[in-house]
Amino acid sequence: MIFYLGAAPLTAREAWRKRDFACLRDPLAGLFLVTILWFGLTLLWGVNQPAPRIGQYAAATVTNALFVIGGLLFFSDTGNPWRERLFRFLPIAATVNIVISALHYYVFLAQSFDTRLTGWAETRHQILGSDIIAVTAVFALRNLFEPQGPGNPRRERVLQGLSLFAALIFIVLTGSRGSFVALAWAAGLFLWLVRPRLMFLVFLCLTVLAGGLFFASEPLRHFIMENVLRDPMRLRIWAATLDYVAERPLLGYGVATVATFTEDWITFPHSMYFSALFYGGCVGLALVAMLFSAVVWRILKRAENRDRAFLLALISIPLIAGITDTGQFIKNPSPQWYIVWLPIIIATAMTVKGKAAADIPRAESASLRHSL
Repeated sequence: MIFYLGAAPLTAREAWRKRDFACLRDPLAGLFLVTILWFGLTLLWGVNQPAPRIGQYAAATVTNALFVIGGLLFFSDTGNPWRERLFRFLPIAATVNIVISALHYYVFLAQSFDTRLTGWAETRHQILGSDIIAVTAVFALRNLFEPQGPGNPRRERVLQGLSLFAALIFIVLTGSRGSFVALAWAAGLFLWLVRPRLMFLVFLCLTVLAGGLFFASEPLRHFIMENVLRDPMRLRIWAATLDYVAERPLLGYGVATVATFTEDWITFPHSMYFSALFYGGCVGLALVAMLFSAVVWRILKRAENRDRAFLLALISIPLIAGITDTGQFIKNPSPQWYIVWLPIIIATAMTVKGKAAADIPRAESASLRHSL
């Protein structure tokens, strides 16, 4: 409802007021919309699609396009002080969610610490919730290493560091392996690009700390081993997905298709890549691959210094976490908007030619934000 009643109308108003659509003429923006449109078109030839689901995903085609357009307009505006405020606010909001999740699960529901934490509100799904928190953790990492100044005082850097630590604890407690690997890779990549010596020091300290806790605590050791060695159910799901794909390889089954994979309660392929293949066929998977490849290439080609490190770390979350979860590539307002669309929108908007954040000297940009 926030999106429908707030974000969408405000986006339309701002777009009409500024009438600056340079970012929408960017080739990547066109690729975004073509990808969304393709998955929407699969409704025309999909099989086993109940009428309510057809309406739902037809609407999702429109809402995803609106979200992409609004996001590109917002994040490409280098003079917009709200962009930086959002970057700083997201980790803090995530930390509040983590605290509420822990209180709700361990205090009010009285669950034991050897069970997988279930989040609260938007993070209530253990895996998707952890993916969202991993995305916000990358913002915290970026804010932590921003140069200290009026816009980034010491107390805020401490708060961002605590947010990063809380995110790591949340992901460990949920037992979400894909999210943990994605965040570990993103953080390692960021530190390697920004502070390589610090990366090795952090890696060494975390290894020693994790090893000490692992061997010192029997409940913790049991919890970790139980989650690491969980039944690799996804391998069977992906095998079942490939069996489906063999019958309709080119165009897929349509985003509104109802299907089951190995069990009646498993209703989607549990992978961004296998889902793109199942719902959109080889064409859909190719479009998703082109989209992410183009975004990564754009970051490497245009972004500079910390912006490059931040954007590569940010795009790593959907690329890696998407291996083990997410379903239809287009949905109405959903966790997938945080996990998949937000990173690629930001990476594209911040590297639009002539509008990239890197095109403005950081000190000048900070001064502008401070004056605003």
